[in-house]
Amino acid sequence: MAAENASDLIALVERDYTLTERSSLRTLRFRAKHLRRLLPADRLPTAADLDEYMATRSAEGAALATIAKELGAIKRGYRIATRLELVDHAPWIDVPKPHNVREVTPTREEISAILRVLDYLDPPVADGVRWAVLTGWRRTQVFRLRWDDFSDDLDSVTVPQKRTKGRRVHRIPLSLGLQGIALGRLLVARGPHVFHRGGRAVLHFAGAWRRAVDSAGRSELWFHDLRRFFAATATDAGVPIPAQCQIAGWRTDSIHRRYCLLPPDTLRRGVERRTDHLVGQPPGSAKGNPHKI
Repeated sequence: MAAENASDLIALVERDYTLTERSSLRTLRFRAKHLRRLLPADRLPTAADLDEYMATRSAEGAALATIAKELGAIKRGYRIATRLELVDHAPWIDVPKPHNVREVTPTREEISAILRVLDYLDPPVADGVRWAVLTGWRRTQVFRLRWDDFSDDLDSVTVPQKRTKGRRVHRIPLSLGLQGIALGRLLVARGPHVFHRGGRAVLHFAGAWRRAVDSAGRSELWFHDLRRFFAATATDAGVPIPAQCQIAGWRTDSIHRRYCLLPPDTLRRGVERRTDHLVGQPPGSAKGNPHKI
């Protein structure tokens, strides 16, 4: 059976995601709506079709990063179809490289304000936010956490590879703060999910999140921005970068650097410490001439 149009290519990718148990299948299906809507239904898309698709989506207001992910799905579909010999050849697909790196990091005060609202509106989500703040985990990994992931003594948690983005087993020891969250959730445990509503896993909380970030005066905040908060505060606390990577699930130091946006006060302290070192004085002592090195 040959692949005949964009829908067939997307179906191949969806099948691949299902077989490999990728957690982003739902996101893929959301992106596929635009691909099916704009790409030809009577033939396979050409390079010209995809260029026109990019122009149309851009005119609709879609971000370059969003368009890149949508085109990436078609590119993956062609790659699978070629491997299965369902197409004779694949067109050159130039997936754009977005440069709009997100640089939004909440402050401690804003996190506290968000939690106050969520504790009232949606307590399971509030506890999930607390877990993310202490671990830097992704939203899906937090809210798919199960009780059988924990060791019997609540000393560690091990997430199987099928529930991590990097497809690797993710194991971390639990701090007192994380154990406190787990014990609090045990008091309302009902079913296999740690963060649940009436025994069912928490999947959606856009309304509560929006009200919480609005109350904190930061309506642009995403749950994913908590990963930047983790990186910045952990670095400020002196946690070694390899340890941060292992806790949050980052594979490389370069990924950590992308998330670690230090606040001005931390940078100022770093400059002061460097100045103290160069002028031969211990940190915090009376300053000499900072220009005489």
